[in-house]
Amino acid sequence: HTVIPEIQTDGSIKYQAASPDEGALVQGGAFLGYKFIIRKPSSVVVFIEETEEERTFELLKICEFNSSRKRMSAIFRTPDGSIKLYCKGADTVIMDRLASENNPYVDSTVRHLEEYASEGFRTLCVAMKDIGEAEYAEWCKIYESAATSLDNRQQKLDDAAELIEKDLLLLGATAIED
Repeated sequence: HTVIPEIQTDGSIKYQAASPDEGALVQGGAFLGYKFIIRKPSSVVVFIEETEEERTFELLKICEFNSSRKRMSAIFRTPDGSIKLYCKGADTVIMDRLASENNPYVDSTVRHLEEYASEGFRTLCVAMKDIGEAEYAEWCKIYESAATSLDNRQQKLDDAAELIEKDLLLLGATAIED
């Protein structure tokens, strides 16, 4: 997301978000005890209320949102050293990229999406994937080549994203009023 946390004089956090979806995602995380507190160019810091600790997530790559992709992904190295891809986007786009097995939240999420749609809410699906070091290293070469290309760069970046944004685990859906 592109949310910027602003620490207020009373210690509270005010989130500046470019879109209501992103603001709702970050505010929802904070409500559940996972407070986004610092954004740097190459990392984000989250405060976990339950354990009263800060955790730093290293931002490795972003596959940007555009109108043809209808999704956005961020790849992080987590505090335990593992690499994870998080993807948010239109329900149909995310559902097409899910792993065919071991996706326990699909049925309940589809039901929620139908309820949200009947209420007129705007929805997003959220999914993730664990990425091994070798898979990331191989994909990163393709991504870097696309990012430095002088011709058809956007299409090459979209193609690179397509390679990594697959076999996802559905985490759920969000809904906000327009």
